[in-house]
Amino acid sequence: MKEGKEKFVENVTLLRKHGAATVVMAFDEISQAATEEDKVCKRSYAILVDEVRFPLEDIIFDPNVLTIGTGMEERANYGVDFMNATEEIKEVCPYVKISGGISNLSFGFRGVMKIHESIHAVFLYHCILDHGMDVGIVNAEEMLALDDLIDDMKELCYNLVYIKTAEATDDMLTRTVYERACTDTRKKKLPIPRQPRGRIVNKPRKNFAYDDVKPMKATEPLLPMSDATRNHVPNSYRYSGDTIEMITAIRARVSNPTKNFNVDYAQTNEVVGVSLGGIFQTSKSNAKKIKQEEVNVLFKDVAGCQEAKKEIVEFVVFYKMRRALPN
Repeated sequence: MKEGKEKFVENVTLLRKHGAATVVMAFDEISQAATEEDKVCKRSYAILVDEVRFPLEDIIFDPNVLTIGTGMEERANYGVDFMNATEEIKEVCPYVKISGGISNLSFGFRGVMKIHESIHAVFLYHCILDHGMDVGIVNAEEMLALDDLIDDMKELCYNLVYIKTAEATDDMLTRTVYERACTDTRKKKLPIPRQPRGRIVNKPRKNFAYDDVKPMKATEPLLPMSDATRNHVPNSYRYSGDTIEMITAIRARVSNPTKNFNVDYAQTNEVVGVSLGGIFQTSKSNAKKIKQEEVNVLFKDVAGCQEAKKEIVEFVVFYKMRRALPN
């Protein structure tokens, strides 16, 4: 009704006489419909049905597909407005069809066919299946199916059409520059430039089993993870089963109360070694003998230290006799 109601009635009456269908654009005397409320063609539908008696199945409404991704905030919602208006027209104007010129949607990205058709694929898929659009004016040769889109391109298109992020237009413009550069390099047979890195997405943290454990008030410092510390018991060792009585009996068998080992600690290592050899030869028959070389090695690093030699002799006698006895 851009030229007024009288002219509109005259034109649709002529179409009805010829038995033709009509495509009604969402225009009034002032401007075209831009918002969702203006796109619902209730006034045009009432004139066609009540005054002209136009067949309902021959009415095709075009609620005006307008351009998105222009950088203007008031125009970012044009795609969603068209979808919602299409669904509402189907509810309040039964039996009519809905059409739209889809190329207008991505007019801001013209010249890069991949971006152009990717936006159309997302828009057409949901506008037809979810909102009930019947007819779309498209470039059939260049059309892409939604499943043909790669994941990152699909995400960019969804963000742009449904305004999921505030940076959707900037991200699509960056991708448009990259796709245009790729097209130029293919024509010149040059290497494809590196794809720009996408934005970091903050995803919700994954929960683990220990996240559900309620914190408890600590009564003592945290313990290490070993069983010994958790159970407050000492670690086991080789002779942990020996009792005091067993240890006393072993010491009584291997100790010399007089401490008379017949060893002159002032002698050289060779002489001490011989003396120790004699001690073990006179011990019990089941005791193992210590070799001359082992004694010399023990005394090598402590030559001249009489007290150290004395302690080593006592330790060697006790240790060798302990190993020789049955468990």
